[in-house]
Amino acid sequence: MPTPASPLRPAPAELAARRRRLLALHRRHAGRVRALVYWFGAELEAIDDAVLQTFLLADRHARTPSDASALPWLARLAWRVTSRSDHPGRSDHDDTRCHAGESTPAIPVLPPAADLLARLLAVHAPSHEQRAAFILAELAGLSVPALAVVLGREPDVLRGELTRLRRALADDREVLALGGPRALLLGSLTPFVADPEWQRRHAARLIARLPRPAPSLADTLRRPPAILALGLAAIAVLLLLRPAPPAPRPRLVPPPVVRATPLPPAPVVAPPLPVPVPPAMSPEPASPVRVARKPTRRPARPARDRLAEREQLAKARDPGAIIIELEMIGAGRKALAQNPRQALAYAEQHARDYPQSQLATQRAELRVRALCALGRRDEARSEANRAQVPRVQDALREACKP
Repeated sequence: MPTPASPLRPAPAELAARRRRLLALHRRHAGRVRALVYWFGAELEAIDDAVLQTFLLADRHARTPSDASALPWLARLAWRVTSRSDHPGRSDHDDTRCHAGESTPAIPVLPPAADLLARLLAVHAPSHEQRAAFILAELAGLSVPALAVVLGREPDVLRGELTRLRRALADDREVLALGGPRALLLGSLTPFVADPEWQRRHAARLIARLPRPAPSLADTLRRPPAILALGLAAIAVLLLLRPAPPAPRPRLVPPPVVRATPLPPAPVVAPPLPVPVPPAMSPEPASPVRVARKPTRRPARPARDRLAEREQLAKARDPGAIIIELEMIGAGRKALAQNPRQALAYAEQHARDYPQSQLATQRAELRVRALCALGRRDEARSEANRAQVPRVQDALREACKP
């Protein structure tokens, strides 16, 4: 019986589900979180570590948000990781890269739009909080109230700063030459998102840092030691269930040979003397034999009459004939309302084919109703008197009303 999961450690099924949800979020949003950390101003060697810490922090939450609100949620976590005092650029706070033997992570080649955005942010958003407010609002979609909560600033102040910065971008000639602020932001974001090789390597690092669920019984049994143990157990069971060897047959000892001793010769006996035969006696007269007379039998009926009677009785009791009779009577009842003459023909045909039928009462009732419908009341009364059944009498009263 499995033991219940500890309150500090989730159950294996829940842990596996959380692991799948987190990896799905990583596939969809890791590149954008990487861009956010870069534009927050983190040092180059700390960007990948900050992204990793962001998703590890997301894994500590029992519930992950839906896909629509996942990016703002991850952006707030990334800002929390990046703005910590113990994080910026120090490699001694995260030894994952050292164990993996990786060098300083490479930043993708940035287009001219990214350089232009960096220069504009340096001029119009000199403080760290101003830059973070613009990046969170434009690249992560956070509203002004959410930014006020995350950055700890007044909403009106944030709204004014964002408005001035957006106007500066919209009025800049170089930005207009690139296609406007939207094209500028999209060009600054694309190199981080369209990097499948970095996505694969970073996902491997994240999987290595995630807590592993306890292996299931099926996974345990697939391992070589478990397979070897199962094989040895099967051999032991077969040895235990092997039938015992048959007992040796007893050796048959030949019986001792008994030698017969010769018998002494029998003594010679003289033949007996002849016995005189008595004279023959005259036979007595035999008693007369009485012959018993057989009782006379009545003349039996011819075999043909008996056979015909049995055939007629079997025909009356045949289940198949009963079905035909029921169909014939039913057809007569259906035709009674529209064509009483046809109903009477069904009844007469039934009487001819099955004179000894068990349905004689139903046939008489059908005949009475048909005769009444045809106006032949006298014949209907004669049929009812001949049947002498209450059901037929009721049919006469109902059908032949005066």
